[in-house]
Amino acid sequence: MKLLVFFTCSSFALLPTSAIAQIIPNSNSEPSTLRVSSQGQTVIDGGAIRGANLFHSFQEFNVEAGQQVYFANPASIQNIFSRVSGSNPSRIFGTLGVLGNANLFLLNPNGILFGANAQLDIRGSFVASTANQILLNDGRSLLVSDPNPPLLTISTPIGLQVNGGSIRVEGKPHQITGETIGLALNTFTYPIEASQTGLKTQKTLALVGQNIDFWGGTLAAEPGNLYLTAQSGTIFFQDTATGLTLAEGTGQTGNISFRNQASLEVNQQNPGEASTVSIRANDFLLTDSSLIFTRNASTGAKVNIQLDGNFTVDGVTQRSIPPAPPPLPRLRRQIRGIVLQGIGDNGTSGSLNIQAKNIRLQDSAYISLTNRSNLPGESLT
Repeated sequence: MKLLVFFTCSSFALLPTSAIAQIIPNSNSEPSTLRVSSQGQTVIDGGAIRGANLFHSFQEFNVEAGQQVYFANPASIQNIFSRVSGSNPSRIFGTLGVLGNANLFLLNPNGILFGANAQLDIRGSFVASTANQILLNDGRSLLVSDPNPPLLTISTPIGLQVNGGSIRVEGKPHQITGETIGLALNTFTYPIEASQTGLKTQKTLALVGQNIDFWGGTLAAEPGNLYLTAQSGTIFFQDTATGLTLAEGTGQTGNISFRNQASLEVNQQNPGEASTVSIRANDFLLTDSSLIFTRNASTGAKVNIQLDGNFTVDGVTQRSIPPAPPPLPRLRRQIRGIVLQGIGDNGTSGSLNIQAKNIRLQDSAYISLTNRSNLPGESLT
């Protein structure tokens, strides 16, 4: 039997080929069903409707490279919960979407892997989590691992309970570069293809697990809110006009790492847009020219990094751009670190708040807040 190997820090393991790229609904009184649309998409219908919430339950949930999997969005449904009760992680290698404006929750306690060609086609918010319970407003909870939960009496979901599990994102290295003149970081190049790759939604995009690892790949908001929460315990959520908001968890924090030019990007082009980036972990590592980058045409994004341990940014790859007129050399660099940039006449850099036991920048790493306009900058704390 052929085995496929992929690496992570905890819950991922060797999986037989037969477990890959399958969507297997659980058998219950209100099952999910699969059909192929005229466009060749796999559409998921059925499930259990309770008020404005739609619940699906799967034994396996994987999306192949080149495959397009969409959840049907019945009228009045605001949230779609996709629970994976089997023992294998989920692998998202193709396109995962919703045929409507509902928020989508993908919950698998065994872990979630987003491959290099994974894409999201979601107009609402998207939460991928290793949560093992959905918390309800009447004090009860719905087990993710239970293939036949008592849905007849379910009330409104208000949070998630996380007890472990890892999320991994793989993808192409970012191509954002910065030009330095002398020692000063002067201009940035944000290629058009940067907005066409990676994981992104039109509202909130959240990854919630015990540990989160990026090996290349991009998490993007254009605009929207981004949450990286590596923490166990209770995570409450609330829906707002700009997308889901997530509260800080109550349990032990895990680690987040960005490697191989991974990036987290916010691109705000229109007035009135105001994104929030929230990162919660124990240790947070940015290495191999990985980057947090925001471009703001109006009010800047707010970036909050709250760590119980250490924040480490190390090194940058650089190459000369000919010609390099003396006496100040011009270098084009793959930027590593954090860059918040105001663009145009009304753009401001936004604010950056970092709380950690230790902050270490080494080997030409950057933290930069810049405006191209004459407007005053915002805050770095």
